[in-house]
Amino acid sequence: MINVLLVEDDLDHCDLIRDSLNSVNPLEFRVVFAHSVAEGKRLLEERDFSCVILDHSLPDGHGAELLEGAKHRLVDTPVIGLSTSRDPAVAILDFRSGCVEFLQKHQVFRDGSLRERVKAALDTFKRLKGSGAVESFGLTNLINEIESVVASSAIGPGLSFMDWAEFEAAATKLHAQAQTSGEPYSLCLIGLQMPAAPLEPGAIPDVGHDQDQAEELMAAIAKIVSGATFEHDLVARSAQNHLLLFRNRARADETLPWAQSLAEKILRSETMRLGPREGDNFQTFAVCIAVTGYEPLMPASMHQLIERVRRATQDRVTGSRCWVVLA
Repeated sequence: MINVLLVEDDLDHCDLIRDSLNSVNPLEFRVVFAHSVAEGKRLLEERDFSCVILDHSLPDGHGAELLEGAKHRLVDTPVIGLSTSRDPAVAILDFRSGCVEFLQKHQVFRDGSLRERVKAALDTFKRLKGSGAVESFGLTNLINEIESVVASSAIGPGLSFMDWAEFEAAATKLHAQAQTSGEPYSLCLIGLQMPAAPLEPGAIPDVGHDQDQAEELMAAIAKIVSGATFEHDLVARSAQNHLLLFRNRARADETLPWAQSLAEKILRSETMRLGPREGDNFQTFAVCIAVTGYEPLMPASMHQLIERVRRATQDRVTGSRCWVVLA
């Protein structure tokens, strides 16, 4: 039997969570209730639990306060955060405090996934502990913390991309996750090159104009890329004319068709159809989409993969409107 401490002040939610956990087997979970931070701390001192399900907002404080106060009792006990809030900042706080999973109440109540999500979190914690990946309380969020980072970056319609430093930190954590869990990922570099047209003798290149045109093209490309990303993709502008996309849990051979589809969308876009206007200092421009990936059997670091797609972009971008390259 799985012994669960449920720290939740809403009595109706207590009953609903207990019934959801035991929906398959009424004897699978033994649920003990605590309705405040103080009561939760007391019960953790008195007995051991298989896991803790912790509401974010409680009458006498936040769940994070319980985690901090009972840290010494939770080294070997996974904690699952719970809240009615849809604000990504709530999930981020819970993950940073040490939760291994975060459940949005309305979602798990509506789709009936609470039991499966709790059991999956327990299995993940057990696997990480067994592999040595979870060395302390502060690292129990190894897999799931990154999901909150992705959520907070609000990638979706529009041009909302991650800051490059934030992207590097997030991608490094995902690389560590891939090494631990054996899951693949892929990287996709979208590069823009605008070769300058030969100048007449004595002419002065209009660098500012070229930069303005490049920015206009990058904005158009970024808009197309933004509309083609998925919920857990990371996207950042890694250089003036480069976007870097990290596709979590996606193999390179799965990302290649996505990149080909993206290339077709860019080629069909109004910006690409119009081409350079009269008076521009360049005659053509090219877009290269290079794809590579991390596989468990390929001992490459994330930064080695980034350099690989950069080289592929530099090697293939000249002389064509759009290339898709498997690096």
